[in-house]
Amino acid sequence: MTRHDVPGGGWFDLLGPDALTEDHQNQYLDLLDKLKDDKRQALAALAPAAHPLAAPDDETPVTLSRAEERPVRELVESWVLTGSSYGVPLARPLPLLAVNVLRQSLRPVYSALNGVVVPKESQDGDSTSTPTSPGDAAVPPAPPGQEP
Repeated sequence: MTRHDVPGGGWFDLLGPDALTEDHQNQYLDLLDKLKDDKRQALAALAPAAHPLAAPDDETPVTLSRAEERPVRELVESWVLTGSSYGVPLARPLPLLAVNVLRQSLRPVYSALNGVVVPKESQDGDSTSTPTSPGDAAVPPAPPGQEP
């Protein structure tokens, strides 16, 4: 558990991604899928019957609004929020600075739930894994006489 302080007062005690299991990830992804499917169906109902091609299909990407994502945030918070000066569960609306601190503090949790593997850092700060994409690799120095 880690305490995350809000400038000007307030705090959140949060568990990290290590506290989550495969079951948490499945619940998270299932809820996201359900919310997106519900939105897809609502959009399809709005498509005029004369233009059935205008209706989204099962493959149409759907973006959820912040309000539509609220059940997901509340689910994740129920797993990792162990204490808060704002209460547990959180009393909404929260002050803007508190929301921003919470959102930033939960990034590693959401990354893990979305399947991102963050390499563990060794004690000296070097990554213990090799880069997985060309963008992660260090750029080799230019040969002598060919510096940019």
